[in-house]
Amino acid sequence: MSESVVFSSERGGYNKEDVLKKVEAYTAVLVMLHDSNMSLMRLNAELERIRSMPLRRLKVGFISTGSGYSVKQTDDYLSQMEDKINRFTYL
Repeated sequence: MSESVVFSSERGGYNKEDVLKKVEAYTAVLVMLHDSNMSLMRLNAELERIRSMPLRRLKVGFISTGSGYSVKQTDDYLSQMEDKINRFTYL
């Protein structure tokens, strides 16, 4: 279940801390599903909580050149994690 992901940086990308928190939350759900420690009701509540976690974009301006994780790569990866969870629950 161990995999490494490297996100590119881009100006105005997602706040790195927000992305890491969201990825960790999805990973925790996957681990609990793998260990059969999660009911469907708890899964739905946890997914709703994760989906509502903010992914703030960094502001780019004259003073700050905010560099965060690539928006497209992050969105694609989070979508893949959701797909894994959905496939796991429909086995």
